[in-house]
Amino acid sequence: MTDAELAVYARTIGEVAHRKLFLVAEHPNVAWGPIFAGYISGNHPMSLGAYGLLLYVADIKGQSKIISSYYPDRLSTAVPTVWRHAAGAEFGGLQPPVRVRGIQAPTRAEHRQDWEQRRRSAPEA
Repeated sequence: MTDAELAVYARTIGEVAHRKLFLVAEHPNVAWGPIFAGYISGNHPMSLGAYGLLLYVADIKGQSKIISSYYPDRLSTAVPTVWRHAAGAEFGGLQPPVRVRGIQAPTRAEHRQDWEQRRRSAPEA
């Protein structure tokens, strides 16, 4: 982080921003049925262009429920993005998506590359 970026971060440390939804992917799953993965931004003005949260949603008794959450490994610049389990069900490896919907591209370079790969991995919904 540059000195200028650090100064902006220090001035805005207490601010909370509305997260952005970048992409939704539908994955088949034997145990849960269709699982929807939502790739979401951070919640600080300086992290709105980067992944901040990955939520998995499944149908539970006719209602969409968040069943798991992951956060990106902050120290990794790998593509695809490395995710760390935060809460809920753990998924070691999902089957490839059957549909994706790109909503808005992240601006952080490695997350944008990940987003572009995910968009190309299945037909657009």
